[in-house]
Amino acid sequence: MSPVSPELITKAREAVYLFKQALQDIAARENQDRMLAAWQMLLLDTSLNALDLSIDLFPELIDKEYVGHTLKLIHDGSVRMQALISQAEVDVLLHLNEAIEGIPEVFDIVYYNTVINDTNKLLNINDLISRRIDKVNKYGTGFSP
Repeated sequence: MSPVSPELITKAREAVYLFKQALQDIAARENQDRMLAAWQMLLLDTSLNALDLSIDLFPELIDKEYVGHTLKLIHDGSVRMQALISQAEVDVLLHLNEAIEGIPEVFDIVYYNTVINDTNKLLNINDLISRRIDKVNKYGTGFSP
């Protein structure tokens, strides 16, 4: 494994800290709406897994322990909260989670479509300007100095 920059380690440590804060916030409110709390934990667990964060990233033992503990807390919390709701509710949450996973791809498609449209508009403007320059060169501006 190639050496990891201290900045990346710091950012990863901060991200794990924010995930743990979110875990604590969700756990504090889980009795208000169990299905919502289960969904939030599932999203938290899924998001953390998407980062593909490994304790091997961290050179310090204390960071490895903190990250490993936090990863386990979030995963176990997600499993525990899903166990508190009905299977039908779990199925809904899993379906919602799958739908949300595709949202970044939708945003990418919209973004690239916008870029392509803007590029096409720019090319059309450039074409228009080129034609106007050709006319000016051929006929003059029509204005006398």
